[in-house]
Amino acid sequence: MIDTHAHLYDERFSQDLLEVAQRARAAGVVHCIIPGELPRNSEEIRRICALTDGWALPCLGLYPGSFGDEDAYASKDWRALGEVGIDTWSIKDEAGQAYAEKGFNHVLSVAKRMDRPVNVHARNCGKRAIELLMASGCKRVQLHAFEAKYMTIQAGIDAGFFFSIPPNIVRSGQKVKMARQVPISQLLLETDSPYLGPDGSSRNEPANVAIALEAIAKIKELSIRETERTLDENTKRLYF
Repeated sequence: MIDTHAHLYDERFSQDLLEVAQRARAAGVVHCIIPGELPRNSEEIRRICALTDGWALPCLGLYPGSFGDEDAYASKDWRALGEVGIDTWSIKDEAGQAYAEKGFNHVLSVAKRMDRPVNVHARNCGKRAIELLMASGCKRVQLHAFEAKYMTIQAGIDAGFFFSIPPNIVRSGQKVKMARQVPISQLLLETDSPYLGPDGSSRNEPANVAIALEAIAKIKELSIRETERTLDENTKRLYF
């Protein structure tokens, strides 16, 4: 299994990071992709990747409402660019939303030029995010913790984008519907640690990606082994 989205630099992992990584490895997580939210996260992300001997893999992000130096995103050191996107749930005013779109388009232009995957956040604005992604010409796209209506999800499917499923699928009817709609060839696993855990109150961590795997296998009526193999292959097509 590969966890494609976990914020291990969050302060909630500061006391037991290596134990968290150990539990994930014991559960069968072979890699964990760490999406940054701001360029200033980059030093801590690099430290974690070194500390875990390459088990953790780095992404450089630009959270909605932020902006960054193009030189940072143009570095070849990053596995992907993300977490990046737009968010009309937390950014209510039109000026703020326009600024977030500017930042999103900025990183998408770098990703397209460098042929890097993008790990996308699109809260409460899935349709607009799909429109901007399609306009950018980016093909290597992960839609993380995505929520949207059926037709918007179908547009992402038709564009060849990937959709990642977190452990909160066990308490989210929307995630169940999305996992049912999206072809297994376009599904990925994520935890969004420390968020989106199976019970909604405890700290989430990468080992819980197995819960999402089991849920997808049940929905797709496949064995866990076959589901794991397919989702790992999907992740490698996008990121490796």
